[in-house]
Amino acid sequence: MKKSKKVEDIAFAWIELHSYEDETPEYKSRLWASEALNVLVYSDLRKVWEIVLKILELTDSELMLELVGTGPLEDMMCENDELTLNLIRKEIGDNARLRLSMKYARLDKSDTKLYIEFFKLAGVKPPFE
Repeated sequence: MKKSKKVEDIAFAWIELHSYEDETPEYKSRLWASEALNVLVYSDLRKVWEIVLKILELTDSELMLELVGTGPLEDMMCENDELTLNLIRKEIGDNARLRLSMKYARLDKSDTKLYIEFFKLAGVKPPFE
């Protein structure tokens, strides 16, 4: 139960963080959520995935979906592309928000050898081809 609350806390704070102007007190007080995700990408990719799914569950804001695609999803692919694609494959059929957020990612072959597969799952062509 505590794990779920932590995931939810990070997801809520991450969404709120991106709702405020940079450098405002509100923004700064939630910056920990972005920093937590950045650290977790290298230590607990499955937890990052849980947080990403929670964010996608909590918001349908196009800006937030874009930020998920250009943030945590890109980071996950760069850190462990095979695991990330396996997680995406299990979820993508039922998750239109995931598919939309993936379309915003800016991956190429210098980031991951599996970038083409990533964009196939999203239903779009890679942005740099």
